[in-house]
Amino acid sequence: MAKKPWMIFYRFHCPSQTGKGTRYPKGMLVTHRGMNEYKTADERRAFCKGTIEAIREDLEDCDYNPITGYKKEMFEAIKTDYEIHPNTPLIEAWRLAYEKRKVSKGVKRDFRSVRKYAEVAAKNLKIDAMPIKEVRRRHMKSLLDQLGIVKRDTWTANNYNFYRSHLSMLFNELCQWEAIENNPMDKITKMKHAVAKRATLTKEQRIAIDQGLRKDNYRFWLFMQIFFLSGARETEMMQVKGHHVNLKEQTIKYLILKGTNYQYEYRPIPNNAVNLWEQALVDCKPHQHVFSRGLKPGDEPIKSYQITRRWERWVKLRVDSDGNKKYGENIPDFYSLKHSHSSEVSKRVGTRLAALHNQHTEAILKRNYDTEGVNRDMEILKGIDIEFAPV
Repeated sequence: MAKKPWMIFYRFHCPSQTGKGTRYPKGMLVTHRGMNEYKTADERRAFCKGTIEAIREDLEDCDYNPITGYKKEMFEAIKTDYEIHPNTPLIEAWRLAYEKRKVSKGVKRDFRSVRKYAEVAAKNLKIDAMPIKEVRRRHMKSLLDQLGIVKRDTWTANNYNFYRSHLSMLFNELCQWEAIENNPMDKITKMKHAVAKRATLTKEQRIAIDQGLRKDNYRFWLFMQIFFLSGARETEMMQVKGHHVNLKEQTIKYLILKGTNYQYEYRPIPNNAVNLWEQALVDCKPHQHVFSRGLKPGDEPIKSYQITRRWERWVKLRVDSDGNKKYGENIPDFYSLKHSHSSEVSKRVGTRLAALHNQHTEAILKRNYDTEGVNRDMEILKGIDIEFAPV
């Protein structure tokens, strides 16, 4: 059912704009198709329910005329020096906050997804047109519960925390523009969830992939080696240009896209990566991207998802002459290489320097990247030999 396009439609009749001899003799046909962005029938029904109620309020309560475009807002904002007025309806305030908040493209994409489902939940709760200044913590707590109903089986503790944090960021933006005094997401606690240990390549898999990929796709092998030793993210690697790399000083300047700030940071190039960078920079002009089409120098950077596709094709799904998976089943994703490297750097120089190399705090590195850290710490503690009565 959900695979076919859905539509809500009605005909609007206006004495001066419809009828014989007018542009709309049979009335203006008004359609709504936004529900087709959702994949399941239940999600579409939830969207339709909220949309129909919003249509009714527009036509009956707000004197909305689809032909002339005139609409008397339910909550009219007095023209002042406000960029986002406190009387702005909730959904509209989210949209304005989204447009004003400066974040990376990836975070923008996350915000769009959050807004899409949060708007459905808000309409179901009939708080979508509530002035932003009246929104309280209890409304947002109910909205998070409603999101669980809208998303059903896909709703997990991770999803809850994801929506909580992104909605909180939108409300923080509204706080900065003085549309609201306090963030209603404050004091709504995260849901506890079990953090799964990220899978990484085994020693045997790494040796096999190193030998096989070097033969099958040398340029991708070169990128893989540089990424593994860099401590950077794929998105940061894609932005590296020729003039960012200083082989003499063994430093590289990365454009950091994570969070709300865009800034450059210098990081070291390990001794065993110098030769790799020399190869990558062959024929690369100073203002060209080092990794463009074909992972060779060019004017336009490629997208990070293209690395994922290459990893799927050349490693995860690669088969031998007998049709068997060349590197085995359940190969971890490409980003797991960053975790493997973080663990090994921590093992050799400690978590403080490993965190500096990755531009993380020690706590984040140990929690999210150093996959062997807990076991290593346990072994160290087991080896402590302290006597109650020292000799």
